[in-house]
Amino acid sequence: MVKIILLMIFLCLCSFIMLTQQGQPVSGIVVSSADLTPVAGARVRFPGSNDFVLTNAQGEFTLFTDKPNGSFVTLAAGKRGWFNKRRLFAVGQNDTIKMDPLPEEDNPDFIFQSPAFCRNCHAGLFNQWSESKHARATTNSMLKQIYNGTDVNGNPGVYPGFKLNFPNEGGDCGDCHAPSAALRTPGNTEMNDVWNSNSIDTAGVFCDFCHKIDDVEVNYATGVNGSIFVKRPFPHKRDINYGQFDDVTTDWMGGTYNDVYEKSAFCSGCHQYANRYGVIVDDTYDSWAASSFAAQGLQCQDCHMRPNSDSIFAGGIAAADAVARDTNRVYSQFFKGTTPAFMDRSAKLAVEKTITQNRLSLKAMVTNVGAGHKLPTGVSFRNMFLVVKAENNGQPLAQLEGDTIPFYGGVGDPAEGNWSGLPGKGFTLFTRNETTGESPTTNWFATEIIYDSRIPAGKTDTSSMLFKIGKNALANVQIQLVYRAVYKAWADAKGWDMREYVMIDTAFQIQFDESVREPEKYALHQNYPNPFNGVTRIKYDVPENDQTVSIKIYNVMGQEIRTIENSSKNAGQYTATWDGKNSKAQTVASGLYFYRMIAGKTIQTKKLLFIK
Repeated sequence: MVKIILLMIFLCLCSFIMLTQQGQPVSGIVVSSADLTPVAGARVRFPGSNDFVLTNAQGEFTLFTDKPNGSFVTLAAGKRGWFNKRRLFAVGQNDTIKMDPLPEEDNPDFIFQSPAFCRNCHAGLFNQWSESKHARATTNSMLKQIYNGTDVNGNPGVYPGFKLNFPNEGGDCGDCHAPSAALRTPGNTEMNDVWNSNSIDTAGVFCDFCHKIDDVEVNYATGVNGSIFVKRPFPHKRDINYGQFDDVTTDWMGGTYNDVYEKSAFCSGCHQYANRYGVIVDDTYDSWAASSFAAQGLQCQDCHMRPNSDSIFAGGIAAADAVARDTNRVYSQFFKGTTPAFMDRSAKLAVEKTITQNRLSLKAMVTNVGAGHKLPTGVSFRNMFLVVKAENNGQPLAQLEGDTIPFYGGVGDPAEGNWSGLPGKGFTLFTRNETTGESPTTNWFATEIIYDSRIPAGKTDTSSMLFKIGKNALANVQIQLVYRAVYKAWADAKGWDMREYVMIDTAFQIQFDESVREPEKYALHQNYPNPFNGVTRIKYDVPENDQTVSIKIYNVMGQEIRTIENSSKNAGQYTATWDGKNSKAQTVASGLYFYRMIAGKTIQTKKLLFIK
């Protein structure tokens, strides 16, 4: 009995401590202003706080504050489909937040506000957007030239050009590049009319348009022509401005929480689409959805709109009504993508090199480590190259076999950036028009995909090359990974800057050693040291190129412990290592083990002894 009483006292003390730590309760109910029915699933928080609670099925909620009973606090509530609402609450007393539902209809006659209007309150964010590609989505000179089929000097008839293929159509470019205009003519917006209009439609992808997006359906439609859906207010009604904040409660602004602004689905509206022939010419969203980034919950916004110290919450005339938030919750409006910082961390290069007799073998492994989608991604004419230069005394080594750069790397003088036929590889979404035979072709004219050599997120592409090298020669090797925004031949014809960027640049020297002989047969050598208690090395010989070699460790029961080698090798001598751990990175027991090599039709097994 005494134990029960002591337990009850302990539980009461715990409850008291918890309540003391939580503070005083602020409770209430969220209802619809239209019919006073409870609003379940509404987010309620102290404005600016990182934490919120959700209302239950009865619309009820409780928050805690360190302020005393009888004092006043402000709460904000938001839910998708409702205008955000704030309310002054007395601590210790229940109260009600009445939320207004959004109108059901869109006003197609709405006239969008200029971005300059938004600058009055959000100067910092406006300045970021002004430097972004979204701000130039309509007025970009390359867009004009690729749309009309002109070069940088305005000369007509220079391919590629949408109007050269479809002279009597407006096309779907405007669905993403001039979305406010395309809302009136989805799928067939005449861009020349937009450029001549001197209207809000030339502002690109701007503030008021984006914050009027009610929903984005993940599909293969282009922008406002079936993927992006907006809701615009009617005259003399409250404005509508969607966003990721549920505590933007300025009445005239019409702030409304919408969780799609925090998801990659929002970006899919213009970064995934199929053309008129049903060819998916931009699969950025799909490739993200299949990646480990998506599995970890990392969204497009987490990388391309990463908050920074310049993500200012408000200023100007709205400063008095603004909410000071954690800047980690405020997205940057630079919309960074193919910038040096992004490109530098997107890929990793590993190189294996062997030299035997008069042959230099190189294996280059490019891994997409930092892009949460294929590399490269976006419109189909973006391309990337692995460029390998192997020389002796300034003269290129003769390539005997292996990967070479395809013709879209540029035909002509290598000194002018033409790499076709040189050692290396190209990465692109290679398309063709079956009627004309044109390949590669543009995203609007492609009737089929010939191949997709881009590197998915987290995956590795391997290239192999074999060169002839003279006796006692010193080979100088340079390997670069280079991004180009457009195909070389098109850039030359148009007079464009390809926006070429060297993502990786590595160089090394390798000396031909006449004493090193190419193996005549497969051989698995005895490990050294043996016995061992740290790391042991296992040498093996491969006499042929492009042979898959597997080396596995087994215990005396014949159970597989670990695979220490499983890859394709060219002719040469190699070394594998084992650190005495199994496939789960656990140190194995002391004792006798076997290691087995399988290469081609050859199987060889030897013993080793591990001692802790």
